[in-house]
Amino acid sequence: LVSSGDYERFFLEGNKRYHHILDTATGYPTDTELSSVTIVSPRSVDGDGLSTLAFILGLNEGYRFIRAQEGMEAVFITKDLSVYLTPGLEGNFTPGSADFTVKPWEEAP
Repeated sequence: LVSSGDYERFFLEGNKRYHHILDTATGYPTDTELSSVTIVSPRSVDGDGLSTLAFILGLNEGYRFIRAQEGMEAVFITKDLSVYLTPGLEGNFTPGSADFTVKPWEEAP
């Protein structure tokens, strides 16, 4: 398991969160609906790069990208605490807090 997210390394300036995952096109922190992406893979070295890439791509494009990778599964958590799972994790994941809501992929924004 390897996760990338905007919730540990960040600072707030006004109402804006600046985190450590940067958009290479702008040099600024990525601005997507995601708060976290966790990759489940046979080797953590593979999951490390993929979790960051999926985070940068955003929910929909990141989900499609991970689905195209053989042997990879993912947990996507949005800023509103909605949880979206790739098919291999459906039914095998329970959030550790009632603050999170697992939603079917069809409800993704």
